[in-house]
Amino acid sequence: MEEFESENEINKGDEIPCENLTWIRKAVPRPYGTRVDIYYGFEGRSLRLRSYRDVEKYCRAHNIKFNKNFFNFSGKDKYSGPVPKGESSTSEYNNHEAHHVEVVIPQNFKEALSPDKDKWFIAMKEEIHIMSERCVWELVPRSEKEKVIGNRWVYTIKKNEGGKILRYKARLVAQGYRQHKGETYNEVFSPVVNFSIIRMFFTVLVCCFGWSHCQLDIKCAYLYANLGERVLMQQPQGFINHERPHYVCLLNKAIYGLHHSGREWFFV
Repeated sequence: MEEFESENEINKGDEIPCENLTWIRKAVPRPYGTRVDIYYGFEGRSLRLRSYRDVEKYCRAHNIKFNKNFFNFSGKDKYSGPVPKGESSTSEYNNHEAHHVEVVIPQNFKEALSPDKDKWFIAMKEEIHIMSERCVWELVPRSEKEKVIGNRWVYTIKKNEGGKILRYKARLVAQGYRQHKGETYNEVFSPVVNFSIIRMFFTVLVCCFGWSHCQLDIKCAYLYANLGERVLMQQPQGFINHERPHYVCLLNKAIYGLHHSGREWFFV
């Protein structure tokens, strides 16, 4: 067990409540993985208390009244800094920590059924609403002779410059790796440009020739492109039509994930 250095300024008489001392909480992420090591100590000292047991032993040795509820060794709270003094400040400290908790981005639909499921479902409903407005697919009976590809949900979050979450985002992506060339697609080539040259070209036009400049962001751009081939896809998880659960989606638009979506978008 680590030997803790003595604290000369602490009176050896009556016990001092641990809340009256200025503790420093340190959250140190590990180089690999997602685990975070939590330490408690004091400013300007190399003291590292790694667990409730370490803190309790230190308090006994230095005539400090130990209060387990004052300390938080949860790796989910990544706040580092001074812990507010006094019992009344504990809730304020915990609220401050809550702003530093990282949102775990789901890797699939099942993981989206998390404490943040309401926010993820709002994002998925928005995606389905956009697809419904643009008539991305229509439900048709499933044929045993035709191949049906799957799909999956891809999740992410959008933050501002300060790291605050602006919105939760979800995108339905087709599993294009299950497509067979000659059946559900043919050509995939799409001309591309060097965006550095394009930016330089527009900079010259705006700065030197006085052209007006307006920047646009096309939301779900691929969904404007029509499909020429017949592509069948399973209904998305969480949004299966209860009246026609065995039907499949006949794609009308170039949904993200298909091999030839980029090419179809180029010809819009």
